[in-house]
Amino acid sequence: MKKAQKYIIAIDIATVSPMHITAIEKGTYDVDNQRVNRYKAATGIGCSLTRTMAMAHHAQVSNTGSVYAPLVPVIPSSTVSGKLRRAATDLICESLINRSLTISPAAYNVMSSGMATTELKGSEKTAAVVTMARKDAFLSLFGGTSFALDSHCVICEGLPIIDMTEGLMMSPAIADKRPFSSLNEMTEVFAIIKKDDVMDMRRATLENAVGFESISQYVLDKAAESSQKKSKKGEEDAGAEGGKKTDLRTFNAFEAVKTGLNFGLRIEVTSFEPSHLGLMLLAVQSVLRDGQIGGKGAKGFGRFTLSASRLYRVDPVNRLHTSYAEIFENQQAGYQFKASEAADDLVTEAILAAEDYLDSIQPSLIEAFSAADADALKKAYKADLAGVA
Repeated sequence: MKKAQKYIIAIDIATVSPMHITAIEKGTYDVDNQRVNRYKAATGIGCSLTRTMAMAHHAQVSNTGSVYAPLVPVIPSSTVSGKLRRAATDLICESLINRSLTISPAAYNVMSSGMATTELKGSEKTAAVVTMARKDAFLSLFGGTSFALDSHCVICEGLPIIDMTEGLMMSPAIADKRPFSSLNEMTEVFAIIKKDDVMDMRRATLENAVGFESISQYVLDKAAESSQKKSKKGEEDAGAEGGKKTDLRTFNAFEAVKTGLNFGLRIEVTSFEPSHLGLMLLAVQSVLRDGQIGGKGAKGFGRFTLSASRLYRVDPVNRLHTSYAEIFENQQAGYQFKASEAADDLVTEAILAAEDYLDSIQPSLIEAFSAADADALKKAYKADLAGVA
């Protein structure tokens, strides 16, 4: 195995539709003054908040003398890594499909989610087997198999490219900083009214499409459900909204990042073989082509385009990084890889190696790693074991 090399894949993206990354905590939306309270206030409707990060190093003092840290929206590293892992899984599966090969549901789940259903016995977790796992591009990059291996990539939180986040990413921002400063300037609230058209019974096609008896039973079931769940607060709300309409409408809201904000995504790859860097580059390309991140994608939320990209080499001793080359063409060009004039074209070498890896990977190897079958692994890597101490 070649000596490991470290690289940073820097991707700056721009939102072209509102983006919603759901936070764990909930808030309320005050309809009267159109403000979000980042806690459950006494008045207002429930509001799903967007994921944020506190900028402690920019702590400020309020008029009341209390100290607070400004908040900025953030794309969690788990969201980015999940999309990249699934993109790499899809690349492998496309190769298997093209060769009329299949894998088991359990193996697919291990690849896609990283959740193993079994574990390699301690006596079988030898240096030879771990070395074989590191040799494999997918397993080395993403880990999370029955071997409980660490992944050999580090994925940072996606931060908005503004003055407040300067210097917090692995590498400098490539795209221009946008003139946003406070969270309120970067987010907006969408109030939703969900209607029950069956209960409303106004659509001309409803009775023929669903059937009168089914509609009648649905109305009875909904009435019983409403009666069982009705609380004192619910009764007060029902009076305020005018009785019948409360049964037909559900009010809620969610907070989302505004269109036009640049985010910086950074991925550090420890590449033991050229195919390792290449597979991650192909996964990133796939995510760019998909062009969506976060929740409510079916409603058109979370769409983005590439603003800029760059590959960096990382010195393994002092951690200093040097810019190597731009990586991707723009959206109009389908995010194709840019041709490099460098004598040692890292990107081309890595992509070719990754494509060879995808063309040759076998279901037996995937199943062996998924099932923690050390004997099957040794058999698959029989030729390589001779060179492992």
